[in-house]
Amino acid sequence: MSCLACGTPLRSTCLCSQLSSAPKPSRSRTVWVGSVLPSHSAAFLSTELFPAMPVEPGGVTIRRNAWKGKGYALLVFERREDAEAAIEQGHPDFTVRAHQWQGGGGGEGALGVTLGASVHPPLPPPSLPPPLPGMPPLLAQLSPLPESSLRSRLLLLCAAPSPYTDWPSAERAAHLRGGRLAKKRLLAGALAAAYARGARRDVVRGEGRPMPKAAAAGLRAALMDTFSELEGARGGNKQKKTGRKGVSADGYLVLGRRAGDAPWRVELRHEPLWDACMGALRSVGVEPGERGERAGGGGGWACTSVAVTKNFRGSPHVDKRDSSYQYCACLGDFEGGGGELCVEEGGAGEEVHVVDTRGRVAKVDGRAVHWVRDWGGAGDRYSVVWFCVDEARGTQFERAVFRDWCGGEAPVVTR
Repeated sequence: MSCLACGTPLRSTCLCSQLSSAPKPSRSRTVWVGSVLPSHSAAFLSTELFPAMPVEPGGVTIRRNAWKGKGYALLVFERREDAEAAIEQGHPDFTVRAHQWQGGGGGEGALGVTLGASVHPPLPPPSLPPPLPGMPPLLAQLSPLPESSLRSRLLLLCAAPSPYTDWPSAERAAHLRGGRLAKKRLLAGALAAAYARGARRDVVRGEGRPMPKAAAAGLRAALMDTFSELEGARGGNKQKKTGRKGVSADGYLVLGRRAGDAPWRVELRHEPLWDACMGALRSVGVEPGERGERAGGGGGWACTSVAVTKNFRGSPHVDKRDSSYQYCACLGDFEGGGGELCVEEGGAGEEVHVVDTRGRVAKVDGRAVHWVRDWGGAGDRYSVVWFCVDEARGTQFERAVFRDWCGGEAPVVTR
């Protein structure tokens, strides 16, 4: 069975399957009752609210809201006719309406809610181009985006005429079923379906500026020493927690300032690594600024922080604390292809730049969605990110990828 929205063959991997599953039979006999006070018990709601319409045993579910002091209840009647009569009769002290739930496939589901093509129509199977090996699933690539960005992309990609013509109703239904998470899953699934059905999402290949061999060798040695020491302190075990949600890596360390209001800090044992990072950045013509510098009255870009990782894979994310663009590089003996930095570009995510940074430095904006393409062979990959969290030195978001640092103005495009 596949999802009616995006054609995903396995429902377990589909984030919009809520709207493609069939309604439960009891939904047609369920009534939503609002303004339920803490003093209202299940017995009261089942016997006193609508005494002429019997509620089935155990058919009352109450949800409390401690902050507002009120809640709501779901009443499942023995017959559909009784549920319809309760809605028509209403109650002066409660809000009574149909249980608003919508599924796919047409027909009648919840009381008074017609299910069909206006909300989530059946669509032909998608025709996604073959993804590059090592890329995270499309829905994972979209997961860092907020609801507003998902919605704006849908408006750009699904301009009328579109099969998704009743988004307010679909979003309301998803929100009633599972809150904001369900609504975001609905939007992400629909956006994935739009890309699957031909919306532009090109792969743009590029490469960073080469780092001098001496600087690259010194930086790699410092990285290997640092992570060997960290693993030795953990008894040879990999780092279980990176200190950052949603990041998959064997090692993760931030030097300098973690946030704009945080103090600058580099432990004595990590100073050789910091110096090697600054030297590597200077070797490609970028001045990182004074050690631990704070911007005072403003100025140009300065490196306030450095993030170093070992075997960072996948993990689509955005760097929300960044105040400006960043520089990225990787080193190591990893094999099998892959390991490139991947960055989304464009208002609708119409390009994914796959930038080779092994022994090279790329300039990108971490406030755009980005991740690392997995590699298929053995070996370790070490990465370095030079970034700025000082708001006084901040810059507006201009572009996700700076072409003069990532392969020129005419990169090769593959679909």
